Amino acid sequence: MKILGFYDELWPYATGTDGSIKAHTSTSREPDTDRVRQYLDTGDLILAIMSNDPDVMGGDRQIFNGSSIRTDGEYLWRQDLGHYYDNYDLRLPAAFLAQVRELDYQVPEVSDGQAAEVDALVTPLLNP
Repeated sequence: MKILGFYDELWPYATGTDGSIKAHTSTSREPDTDRVRQYLDTGDLILAIMSNDPDVMGGDRQIFNGSSIRTDGEYLWRQDLGHYYDNYDLRLPAAFLAQVRELDYQVPEVSDGQAAEVDALVTPLLNP
């Protein structure tokens, strides 16, 4: 299982992140940004966390339940990742984008084993 969007600002208690989210923005959008955003927003919800998270890029928006965790069985990500991808042209790994396109933007069904793997990986990162 790979963590998508493993940035300092989104995973403040984790070590070995990919650095600051601000270093992963682009000056151009993917042609299918809307479809990728929909994929991110509809990943299987594994861990629902009630929260009202600030926009870590400095925007005025608060993101409801942004800390919740979604997955497609291969990658996991915070629910607010779609917001950053869409609003700040966040660069996502080419392998992830290729997978999303190969799946025709449809999130596959996540098995109980995959859900348990996400839970085991994420729980220590959320609890300091």
